[in-house]
Amino acid sequence: MAVSANREESAARPIIEKAGASLARSRADIPASFIEQLYGRAVPEDVARYAPDDLATLATRAYDFMAERKPGTPKIRCETIKLANSADRNSVTVVEIVNDDMPFLVDSVMGEITERRLDVCLVAHPLLGVLRSGSKLAGIDASDAAVTRESFIHIHLSPIADNASAVLVHALAIVLGEVQVAALEWR
Repeated sequence: MAVSANREESAARPIIEKAGASLARSRADIPASFIEQLYGRAVPEDVARYAPDDLATLATRAYDFMAERKPGTPKIRCETIKLANSADRNSVTVVEIVNDDMPFLVDSVMGEITERRLDVCLVAHPLLGVLRSGSKLAGIDASDAAVTRESFIHIHLSPIADNASAVLVHALAIVLGEVQVAALEWR
């Protein structure tokens, strides 16, 4: 089993590195470490199913999505994205949630997705130290004392219809509201 895991890891690592290089060439404003933060802890087998340029495109979209968010308020998006270079996959529905870090987020989101019987292809959940100027992103993993931890949930699903995406966003907003209440009571 360990040999298989090492093989998967060794297959995913070059893809993440190439995706990082692609991202650096196209978007110098995105921190070089972002793609590693986003995909570095995802299941290697899931990451290895993507071409580096597609991962770079998805990471660019993720960064742009989190670039503006009102603190204290979750931001949710669910869109189907065309993939140009991933051989066995030509599109993927991406669910993204930026939220204040708190317990129960991933389990609750995954519970909603599972209840809807959606096919999950990849789950990434980096916790990021962010610095915001109002609602605008001013830095990731900055060493400033004003840094706060934000949860970024990035889930790939087999493609779903646009109307199903809108329904899922609405359901996830309700779930996140319940999580916020539960987290406050839990503490």
